[in-house]
Amino acid sequence: MAILQRYSLRLRLGLAMALIVAMSLMGMVSSLVIASLTHGAAQAINMAGSLRMQTYHLETLMLSGDTAASRQAVIAADRQFQKTLNAPPLTDSVTHSFGFDTSQKYSEVSHRWRTEMEPLLLAFAQGRGNGSAATQRFAASAPAFVKVINGLVTALQNDTESKTSLLRLIQGVGLFTTLVVVYLLFWAMHRGVLDPLNELLTAARRVSTGDFSYRLVHVGDDELGQLGHALNSMSEELSKIYGQLEQRIQKRTTELEQSNQSLELLYNVSKRLAEAPQAASSYRYVLQETERLTGSSHGVICVAKRHPGGTALMLASSPDPEDARLHFCAHSTCLDCLGDGHTHIWPLADPKNPPTQVLSVPLLEQGHNYGTLSLKIADGAHVQPWQMQTIETVGRHLGVALGAAQRAAQERRIALLEERAAIARELHDSIAQSLSYSKIQVARLRACHPDGSDPRLAAIVGDLGEGLNSAYRQLRELLTTFRLQLPEGGLESALLQTVDEFSAKSGIPITLDDRLSHFLLSTNEEINILQIVREALANIEYHAHAHHAEVALWLEDGHAAVVRVDDDGIGLDATDSPAGHYGLAIMRERAQSLDGILRVARSEAGGTRVELHFTPSAYGSERQSAAGTVAAPAKGV
Repeated sequence: MAILQRYSLRLRLGLAMALIVAMSLMGMVSSLVIASLTHGAAQAINMAGSLRMQTYHLETLMLSGDTAASRQAVIAADRQFQKTLNAPPLTDSVTHSFGFDTSQKYSEVSHRWRTEMEPLLLAFAQGRGNGSAATQRFAASAPAFVKVINGLVTALQNDTESKTSLLRLIQGVGLFTTLVVVYLLFWAMHRGVLDPLNELLTAARRVSTGDFSYRLVHVGDDELGQLGHALNSMSEELSKIYGQLEQRIQKRTTELEQSNQSLELLYNVSKRLAEAPQAASSYRYVLQETERLTGSSHGVICVAKRHPGGTALMLASSPDPEDARLHFCAHSTCLDCLGDGHTHIWPLADPKNPPTQVLSVPLLEQGHNYGTLSLKIADGAHVQPWQMQTIETVGRHLGVALGAAQRAAQERRIALLEERAAIARELHDSIAQSLSYSKIQVARLRACHPDGSDPRLAAIVGDLGEGLNSAYRQLRELLTTFRLQLPEGGLESALLQTVDEFSAKSGIPITLDDRLSHFLLSTNEEINILQIVREALANIEYHAHAHHAEVALWLEDGHAAVVRVDDDGIGLDATDSPAGHYGLAIMRERAQSLDGILRVARSEAGGTRVELHFTPSAYGSERQSAAGTVAAPAKGV
């Protein structure tokens, strides 16, 4: 029992129940087995006993006389004896007997029958002249044979009684063992459960009154012992907690201060972004407050595209913008900062400075990632979880602000396009109708003087017609310009549609390489860029005879936007436009409206290159301020 005390209560109870169940199963199984073995034993004893009567019956038949009828009766009785001797109930009982005596008696009966008794019967039945001699010999051997049969019957009875005695013994042992196990189980329950449980209750009462000095004696390996050990440990821990209460209170106070600091930062950020969601000063303020929270020395807020080579727009930076590019963008790519859309830390390799790491927090809004808030973390510094959670919340606030700014820009774009469409309708319904009417009148005037008899009148009519045609063409181009619509995706989607449209119409493969962040472009800049690209593609379609064309947009020198359209056609002389065509002049006027430069020259492939250089208004206004933003050119992966 001392050994069992080391095991768990569940194991001890399980062993006791398993032993009880095993005893019960053993009794039931033994009963079934012995019942199966004794099945048919009574029938076998009866059959063995009937062999004696059949022996006497055969003797009687032989003594009745040597006649044909008696011989036939002896043959039938012989067959019946053989059938009874070999009957399955009798042979099974002999086979399943516990002792060797039963099988020996049965073998002896069978042997004497085959060798002594049956030959005499056959001799009598065949009537070979010595029937009386066979009868006398059979009558003389019958008592000894019957005695052997009696031995078989006695052996079968003894075997059946042995099986019954064995069954009683097994059941008695099982009952006794079950009673012993039940007694031991109750004794173990009292000693291993009730006594420790009373001790546990006593300890619990004393702990509830504030007395943590009481220690339980029962601390064994079973469940109650483990509970006692746990209660002792709990008493020790409670005493330590009471002794360290001031320290815990100070720790909770520090956590509350951190929570207050986080709430204050989030409140200020939300307020500032709500008051001026698109001002660069708002993003700088958010960045400075975030750096103050983490103790970071450098940080940037960037908006970038999620593809290799995409350009990042640096909305705010704590150092000088060019210095920020050196600290962050010179050693990484936009995809390094963006990552997989989750907060991550990546190493920043800088041979001139000690090893540092960059904490990159995504600017998320409704599952869309606009960019990152990146902070330099000194080597060995650790961002605490509450700081990380606060920074991620700030990133979500910035994402909401950027999303709202984009939606506002989309609303302004829609309003501008609707206004341009209204102007186009007014021009079409007024000036276009008047010009059409004037062209008809000039045609009538020419018809009145078909011979051209008056040269002055013919020259005036010609100049008037040419002027009207020129004005009408310019008006149609103006109407086309005003009716041009930007899709919901802005310039990026419009360029894709334009490239697909001209490629389908002209049959010329046109590729698009867009690495310009459209977040920094105003609606007017997007429309002018789209018009210049469309006009350049129209020239390629009608005049270049090209086999391939390419449209590329990127950011150069950190602030200059470049739009280039190349083809491999016959080329175009940029110094002289064809008569009656104003495409190049209109493109130059659009470039001037953007304060940019439009260059038209031969490309490296031998065709024409149309290239626009201008500074987006977002960069121009910021560069004129005291602390401006700068776009960091992203590198391809």
